[in-house]
Amino acid sequence: MDWTWLKEQPEGQFLERKSCYDRRGGALKPRPIKDVVRDIAETLVAMANADGGTVVLGIEDDSTVSGIPPKYRPERVQQQIHALARPRLNFRFLKITLEERRVWVFETDWSAEVHQLTDGRYLLRVGSQSLPFPAEDIEAMKRSRLQRATEMRFLPDATPADLDPDIVEELAHKSGMSLSPEELLVHYRLAEKVNGQLRLTLAAVLLFGKDPTRWHPPLRH
Repeated sequence: MDWTWLKEQPEGQFLERKSCYDRRGGALKPRPIKDVVRDIAETLVAMANADGGTVVLGIEDDSTVSGIPPKYRPERVQQQIHALARPRLNFRFLKITLEERRVWVFETDWSAEVHQLTDGRYLLRVGSQSLPFPAEDIEAMKRSRLQRATEMRFLPDATPADLDPDIVEELAHKSGMSLSPEELLVHYRLAEKVNGQLRLTLAAVLLFGKDPTRWHPPLRH
């Protein structure tokens, strides 16, 4: 796999590069491993609380591949990252070679859980920064995303016959667009065409269904 994009792509919402070296005073010396681990854990927590992302260790901000010091041990780094986040943070770890130097890649996905550092901070990835953010605000954003994901899932048993054509026609009229009802649903991402058949989302049947209650999940007592 061509990993050159790790040094060529600008840092931002989904990518951050970390150095293992301290260049102050003109001398190049390895940073304490605990400081490097803290930096990685902070960024991974912020990314997991947002949209996921990649942290690259061994590449400078200016894209110079500086590599990993020999004394750094991957098992120890991973263990310490896990120890700094709660609940436990899931991430993928890859050891790669770039310009004949060791580089480590940490990847995390969006998480449904709200992750916190053991020092009590909650962080959220915003652009190229990992910013302190109230836990309740992060939780609200995650709930909203989960709800959207649920509503946008496709229902294998739902068909256009389950929709109230009058309500769909009303939407078409209000939209002002010259689209058929099926085209309108696809336009608003409430449906998709697959092999000539219209697949409906949960949102479509909840909004336009003849019997929306049929599609609600059962209530739990």
